[in-house]
Amino acid sequence: MKKLCIIALIALFFGCNREKSEQNSQEINDQNQSAVIAKQNFILTISNAKKIELERIDSELKIINSNSPVLLNFVTSECLPCVAQNSNLSKIAKKYQNLQIVEIATGIENEHQAIALKEQNGLLFEVAFGKDALGLIDSMNVVGYPYSVLFDSRGKVVQSYDGLVPPEMLEYDIQRAE
Repeated sequence: MKKLCIIALIALFFGCNREKSEQNSQEINDQNQSAVIAKQNFILTISNAKKIELERIDSELKIINSNSPVLLNFVTSECLPCVAQNSNLSKIAKKYQNLQIVEIATGIENEHQAIALKEQNGLLFEVAFGKDALGLIDSMNVVGYPYSVLFDSRGKVVQSYDGLVPPEMLEYDIQRAE
């Protein structure tokens, strides 16, 4: 009986240690999984045959290959505020020659569609197309249009905008981005 009690105590002791060890092991696994960095690269092809490379690490987005400010303008064709935004951006494109404005529209999958959109709307800036443009829209969880993101000349996000942006606000931020 004494041997049985000793064996039970030893089993209880090692059983608790094993549970604690498994719990510690699980905590370490959870920490390692949360430390995994979600990284995505996007190469936007724009209608003038140039490319813009973006990198998204977790929730931080940056432009890799730019040395001037860039404004990405996300739109959809059914959006009336997007039309007004495009009018404002055309005026800004004339004023800020150093600023690269790129429109990313839902449903634009090829260069022909990008050129047609640019011509139909009289855009004075470029239109991105292809699977990376559509993938960028999905990865950013854009839910309202227009949605814009302004990057400085080092490729870092200066400001993002939900909805129609007053031109004065946009100009102020562009001056900060140069």
